[in-house]
Amino acid sequence: MSQVLHPIEKTIIKLLQSEKNLTEQQIIDKTKLSADQTRRGIEWLRLKNLATV
Repeated sequence: MSQVLHPIEKTIIKLLQSEKNLTEQQIIDKTKLSADQTRRGIEWLRLKNLATV
């Protein structure tokens, strides 16, 4: 099944492809997303089995 990704998810995935095992704060700092956006994006990716926390 193909999945449509939200721009927030795409931003986080792009970062994690180049830098593995980042903390939530590191993702916030590097993507310039807000804390809420980052948490939301991580949760969406986790629910789609595209990220582990």
